[in-house]
Amino acid sequence: MLSVWSSWAEYVSHVHPTAVVSEGGLKAALLQSAFKNLSLFLHSKRDLETALGDLSGHGFAEADVVFRKYAGAELENAYRAALNLIRAGEELLLFSRRLAESPAAYGFLHANQLPTQWERHKKEGNPVWEIAQLTQDGKELYRGLMQLEEQDDDLFMRGLQLPRELQSDFRLSRDLFSVGFEEPGLFSASKGLERVLRTLAQKRRLVISSKREESPAAEADLHDLIEAMYRVRWVATKERLLSPEQRALLHYLRLRRNESAHATPRPPGLPAPERETAMIVARTADNLWKSVSQTRARLHPRVVQQTW
Repeated sequence: MLSVWSSWAEYVSHVHPTAVVSEGGLKAALLQSAFKNLSLFLHSKRDLETALGDLSGHGFAEADVVFRKYAGAELENAYRAALNLIRAGEELLLFSRRLAESPAAYGFLHANQLPTQWERHKKEGNPVWEIAQLTQDGKELYRGLMQLEEQDDDLFMRGLQLPRELQSDFRLSRDLFSVGFEEPGLFSASKGLERVLRTLAQKRRLVISSKREESPAAEADLHDLIEAMYRVRWVATKERLLSPEQRALLHYLRLRRNESAHATPRPPGLPAPERETAMIVARTADNLWKSVSQTRARLHPRVVQQTW
């Protein structure tokens, strides 16, 4: 859920804040721990809930509020509650770029300009309608937040049929993504896929034969393991155990993990964001496990000649 902006200029360009106008909060967020940022994020979430509750208390949760007459202190009190909502929303978006870039934030990112037009609305427009619209946009922002939290909770895990001992790397990956650690999250998912490959090679007793010796494929380095499993086929269908696309993905992940200081070309068709790539990794691991471990269909050859 956490995904802090990389610069103040990016945040301002997208959010156009009217309440959070100092970059001090973002500078601190880029230096302090994820736990501290999570605490501040949850505090902003509670502030958003409180502001929505206050506006509801002023009658702005009801559909016919735009037909009511607000004046004097009553209108100013509602406006102060609206300002609290704007601040809470902008602070929340400071810690969640994903939420700011989601459709749920669209309305709020227009409605948060209310303070810049407030005096004009009071003189020429309908200030009650503006606050009512902000309230609805704030609710939509909150619903979007809840949806992203559910997505993070389900990431990789919904429908995953791996044994529990093979799920640990994917659970860690999910947790890393949820607090904004995209690259480590992808590496953890990659480690999970490697663990699945080694377990399958062990279960099927695959062997790599070189000029010097034969050795279990499960104990080979990752490059040799990938190449060996790519050369194994199902006896019945003659199809490869690993498709060319899966082989390319595995080598890309291997190179990216081992040579992270250098640019690694992406395989054709692979989406750029780490989260989407990690989802492909999890699906690949799950599909391989189901196809190999839950069937008695034979693979050939069991002894793979090292010709690469």
